Amino acid sequence: MSLSTAVLYMECQHATVVYYDRNYLSDVVFTSKRYKRENPIYFQTVSGKLLKYADNSYTLHFYIYELLSNTYKRSFIEVNANFCDFMSKDNIFSRSLKSANFKLFTQCPIPPGEYHLDNMTTPFGPFLKGFPFKQGRIYFNVTRNDKVLASAYADMRIKEMAAKEFYKYIAVRTTT
Repeated sequence: MSLSTAVLYMECQHATVVYYDRNYLSDVVFTSKRYKRENPIYFQTVSGKLLKYADNSYTLHFYIYELLSNTYKRSFIEVNANFCDFMSKDNIFSRSLKSANFKLFTQCPIPPGEYHLDNMTTPFGPFLKGFPFKQGRIYFNVTRNDKVLASAYADMRIKEMAAKEFYKYIAVRTTT
């Protein structure tokens, strides 16, 4: 398949919340699902209740581990950013969050309340062409003043699909 007619995308499965601080968050759920068995695209959903304002004092950490010999080994790829800066400047991971609830991420700080980020897809595009491995795990932490407020992970794979098929499956999220 030529790259001009193909899309590289990151598939994330087995989404798991490891921990969340009940003084800052409640009822946190992180899921990954397909809408149909024949649809290969997994959509992520994060929902929960924010109990305090989320501002630039919160730091987001993404750590990507490579799967080697049935063991996840930490790679050199990581992203660490303050929350508001991340939402306004990052063009890779924040795109997924913004696609789920764009209006929410146009303001900072984010007020307390119940939030549902539905139908997020993981990053896709030509930047994945040079990704150093095809299978691994993404760990995600939220900290404030070096205290972990939330921790989660999802297993990931880099896959390739015909562009026409990919966009057909992505369109499902707006109609389902």
